[in-house]
Amino acid sequence: MYPYGINRRKPRPAAVALGDLLVVTGLVGVGTLHHGGTDPLRFVMVAFPFVLGWFAVAPVAGAYGVYPSIRNELFATVGAWTVSALIGLGIRSTSLFPGSSPPSFGFVMVALGGATVVLWRFVVLHALVRVVRLTR
Repeated sequence: MYPYGINRRKPRPAAVALGDLLVVTGLVGVGTLHHGGTDPLRFVMVAFPFVLGWFAVAPVAGAYGVYPSIRNELFATVGAWTVSALIGLGIRSTSLFPGSSPPSFGFVMVALGGATVVLWRFVVLHALVRVVRLTR
């Protein structure tokens, strides 16, 4: 259907997943430190819902798939992050996890998290593919 991009060099899913894990936990870590949190257990309790949401949604939503164009891959990644962030916010708003999920926090996680994942996936990762042998 779209033969022009099928033969693009695609990074190995394991390398992408490791980077995704580092980006999501790094985003939560920076936010936690910015708001005065230094307790490692609290960091884990804040990060866990978003990591769980990402790794539950991303494979099903096709964030690790092969796409005919970068535009299609971008839409899949942004959609997967939006749904996974909403799932993470829902999990975080339960009594099992500390803190709460006010609307402003939700907006920050969806918007800033989406921008961070896109930056990782489409700038850093694509640059690494050209330099390092991360392709399959």
